[in-house]
Amino acid sequence: MTTHRQRSLFLAAGLLSAAGLMLLVVLGSDGSGASLRTLDSFHFVASVEVKQEEDSGHPAADRIEGWYKADDRSRWEFSDTDPRLRDQGTIIISDGGSRWTYDGRTNTYSRTPLSADPQRNAASLPTISIILGPLPATDLASFFDQWQNASWEVIGEESLLGQDVQVIEVTSSEGGRSTFWVDPEFAFVLRHVSEAEMYSLRAEVTELEYNNEPSDDLFRFEPPPGSQETDSTSGPSAGSLGPIGGPEVRPPPGFLAPSYLPDAFLNSGEVSTHAADGRVTAHEVRLSRTRGGSPELVIEQQFRAGGLPASLTGGLPVSVDGNPGFRSTVGGEEILVWASGDIVVTVRSAALPFEELLRIAEGMR
Repeated sequence: MTTHRQRSLFLAAGLLSAAGLMLLVVLGSDGSGASLRTLDSFHFVASVEVKQEEDSGHPAADRIEGWYKADDRSRWEFSDTDPRLRDQGTIIISDGGSRWTYDGRTNTYSRTPLSADPQRNAASLPTISIILGPLPATDLASFFDQWQNASWEVIGEESLLGQDVQVIEVTSSEGGRSTFWVDPEFAFVLRHVSEAEMYSLRAEVTELEYNNEPSDDLFRFEPPPGSQETDSTSGPSAGSLGPIGGPEVRPPPGFLAPSYLPDAFLNSGEVSTHAADGRVTAHEVRLSRTRGGSPELVIEQQFRAGGLPASLTGGLPVSVDGNPGFRSTVGGEEILVWASGDIVVTVRSAALPFEELLRIAEGMR
């Protein structure tokens, strides 16, 4: 099983956002209601690990850091502990009037008026797959009862980060199981573990402060250098398949096509990634020397405003048709990265020497 921390987990809107934070109550293990202490602000850092059968190949995101202030302001940073990917994460800021979303992979950002999202809850983690922080519901029952074809129960008590927590287990009729470690004082989830047949998730808060009065500067969005604003309708990406079986590679308009490929290599699959407004933001082609075989050559292209990010410039400097590029070797795989304008290109192979990768790159137009 391949470890894979899905970046797409962090780009979806908070499907479960419901009521405000201040009126939450939770049920004690004996079924009685327990009033919560007021939570005016918080800050936490969390680690995330996802395991599933197939690896999407996208950059990982295994760290979450969040800040919240009670006047509808929050900041969420989804990043990776690998310094090579430090500038390819996602930042979501609610400043009380607007929600700003920055995508480091494309170096673009969008703005959405908070009035356009009446179900928002700035205190809730904006994902549909990971549940950490304050529960977006008025009580435990209203939160867990909305899970279809599932039952839940409090199965014990433990201590995490110095907080007494209730351990709540949710079991689905299909056999999946999710467990939550919840601080009942604030209805705050400190750990979320899910298990299914071909998928597992572990997300855990590792640093936590309640009512810590974060700086107002955290909730102001400043566009990073070279970034571009996009339509706020741009949302989670979707993919589309290209030609399979021949030597041809047909990238979408605006992306580069190779004029040279080594003999006997066949196209074993192409995927284009689209934003919600239809723009193509990435294209990948995989090639092999046997029909239906495992990829032996991969050409990835990613739109990124401003071109090559600093995190991809750590290899050996090389020239690609007069443009700066960088060569590295990871796990026996030769990797060449360079940029043509706002298109970042990665050519990688464990079957070809670097000279062939360079020839492919210099033939891309």
